[in-house]
Amino acid sequence: FTIVRDISEQKHRESALKASEARFASIFQNSPMAICLTRFQDGRLEDVNDAFLDLFDYSREELIGQQTTALNMWFAPGERQQIINQLERDGRITNQELRFRCKSGAIGDGLVSTERIDLNGEQYMLSLIADITEVKRVRAELEREHVHFKALIQTLPEAIWLKDMAGIYVASNAALTQITGLTEAEI
Repeated sequence: FTIVRDISEQKHRESALKASEARFASIFQNSPMAICLTRFQDGRLEDVNDAFLDLFDYSREELIGQQTTALNMWFAPGERQQIINQLERDGRITNQELRFRCKSGAIGDGLVSTERIDLNGEQYMLSLIADITEVKRVRAELEREHVHFKALIQTLPEAIWLKDMAGIYVASNAALTQITGLTEAEI
């Protein structure tokens, strides 16, 4: 007496699952954004991608199983608890600016999106971090230059104005207000 069972459908599902897992692992590891998976309750790092390692300047061996608070990765004391509270309330955080500390002690700025997820009955945080340190530095530099530019054009006796590409006035000086009789706000 022999029983024959067709397991081709099961094999097909297993193959599809392996392919899906391989795609996910590739996306996780090759993402240009830093990604980490931490335990919700204690902040232990379960997995990180290469971009996370590059951003924080740690090796995988130095991070996996360690608590983010013990590694002093949070810039502000109590910030992790604030994140936990917000996740408990909202379930996710989208594009929140946070400061972080690298292994060297250098401080960076990140745009963080985090979601609370359940994996096999355990609660985790899946976080994506975009490094905006350079963007913030350049923005601050441009703002300082803008202040200097405005101070400079205010001292010139000639009427000066600056329009954007849409023809909207974005800067003018006191000489222009004297000539036109309009206030800077009206211009």
